Amino acid sequence: MWNLCLCGILEDSDVLAFPGGGNDPDPWGELDFEGRSRIQEFVRDGGGFIGICLGAVYASNTCLFWGTKVGVDELYLGLFPGVAHCGQDAVAPKGNWPLMTDLIVSDRARSIADGLPKRIRAVTYTNGPYFQPNEDSNVTIVSTFAKTGNPAMVSFEYGNGRVFLSGPHPEIEVDSDRDGSSGLDELSDEGSEWPLLLAMMKWMTAR
Repeated sequence: MWNLCLCGILEDSDVLAFPGGGNDPDPWGELDFEGRSRIQEFVRDGGGFIGICLGAVYASNTCLFWGTKVGVDELYLGLFPGVAHCGQDAVAPKGNWPLMTDLIVSDRARSIADGLPKRIRAVTYTNGPYFQPNEDSNVTIVSTFAKTGNPAMVSFEYGNGRVFLSGPHPEIEVDSDRDGSSGLDELSDEGSEWPLLLAMMKWMTAR
């Protein structure tokens, strides 16, 4: 159970990374209200949070899956002030995954990730979210999907902590074994997204 795993881990950590994973693990069911409160407190007190795909969905206020609301709002982490939208036919039609998608690095992200190329390529899945921040929120759009212009990666502060969320999977090195996996080696990301992740980590821990 995630609740048991969180005991003692957050106390000795600077950043919590929450990966993707379809419906397994099930953070809503396994973490429940107690785990949700512990993570919120960890970030609010100055910790960092990285959410990718499912982890980004869980960090939001709510989610629309191909236009249909899913889950119980009270069980979402609520770190991201807005809605995670899963499903973009123009990016990844249902049943057509994994695939590569082009991202446009936002000018607003230059203060965080200066020196990155304007266009990068990353792995995405049909259920990877894009983000719709609330109008009054102070959210930085790190990158957008080239095909739709929807926010693909966002960063923001939560209390004394900092958060980075990504719909695509920049942690996967599909044409390299540096990530410890040979999966998806038939694809090519035409370079690495790890410099972006390193920039995000430096920004997140610069306290």
